[in-house]
Amino acid sequence: LVLASELTSGGLSAGNLTSLGFTTTGAAGTVINFTIKIGNTGLSTLTTSFEYTPMTTVFTQATFSPVLGLNTHIFSTPFIWDGSSNIIIDVCQQNSVLGTTTVAAYTPGYASNLHIGAVGGCSAITGTAVANKQTMQIGGSFGTSGPGSYQWQWSPGLFPAGNVATTT
Repeated sequence: LVLASELTSGGLSAGNLTSLGFTTTGAAGTVINFTIKIGNTGLSTLTTSFEYTPMTTVFTQATFSPVLGLNTHIFSTPFIWDGSSNIIIDVCQQNSVLGTTTVAAYTPGYASNLHIGAVGGCSAITGTAVANKQTMQIGGSFGTSGPGSYQWQWSPGLFPAGNVATTT
């Protein structure tokens, strides 16, 4: 769950989210059926019984082997953020070999929801509340298209300012 207030405090406005990255501090193994889905929501907290629809599938990859450092996934379909809703990010994968990958995290003021151990990937109907939110880098295009549009990389917990913005 990413709050609209987090995105707007970083300077983002309504527009297209085009990528999502995670920083891994330890990487071993390969995952299959890697997908990222995003949805707008009015919810401000998650529970262990959290399930949400509708979601837009923005990224799929048949196999993925994380590497140390930033792993950025460029969306095949941009997600249109309305500028005022909180967003749900659903990242799902299946382990195909034994291994452990550690993703950088920080402690926000609320819990995320983690579904683990399901044979079918993200088919578990309950999850485990975790206090550490993954450090994410969200990229997107906001404002007008063409010259003058903003390309954002939002990285809470990673940079002191919370985000990096460049114009193109």
